[in-house]
Amino acid sequence: METNPRPFWMTAIQALSLVVFAVLSALFLVDLVTGLRSPINWLSAIAAIPIGYLAADLASGLVHWFCDSFLAVDTPLLGRLIIHPFREHHRDPMLMTRHDFIEVNGNVCLALAPVLATGWWLGNDLGGGPLASFLHGAFAAFLVAIFATNQIHFWVHSEQRPRFVGWLQKRDCILSPRRHAKHHQPGHGAAYCITSGWMNPVMDSRRLWDVCERVVATLGIPRAG
Repeated sequence: METNPRPFWMTAIQALSLVVFAVLSALFLVDLVTGLRSPINWLSAIAAIPIGYLAADLASGLVHWFCDSFLAVDTPLLGRLIIHPFREHHRDPMLMTRHDFIEVNGNVCLALAPVLATGWWLGNDLGGGPLASFLHGAFAAFLVAIFATNQIHFWVHSEQRPRFVGWLQKRDCILSPRRHAKHHQPGHGAAYCITSGWMNPVMDSRRLWDVCERVVATLGIPRAG
């Protein structure tokens, strides 16, 4: 049982973030579709989808690694909203399966809303050629995948999941329990990417997390206490 329930202000922020993200996504989708005026533009956008998906997996790993490795749960605002859920998850991996949709996905939208707003604003200056379509397609795939990341993580730990989710997990199209189990070994020092897990072998085998740690350390950000 969760002994430290969320305050109302957290639920309100997360719910508002979901609404803002939905509105911005609709605006971005309209711009994306209206910009695909020719077959080559469509092909460019479709070809960019794997790039956006890989970028989302990497981004999920970077955020996960940072929240596991730096700052404390009592850090003003960020500690309660972002850091605490990751640390809590290590103590009780099944706790997130008892959270509602807003709690599972609200923080993702909180982080994505400014990214989406910036991308939508900058995208208006790209024109309507194949390159613009490629960038829009990659950005759209990135946003969809990142938005789904916490839900994918939720399904990894759930005892019951939709049939189509199990089908995707078995084919490693999204993160599977088998891929994610490595992260929950003692130390929690590997397999941080939690969208598809495709980037974990790259990041883990080449010790790129150590490189990231040295970079962040130079900024003076305190490690996890």
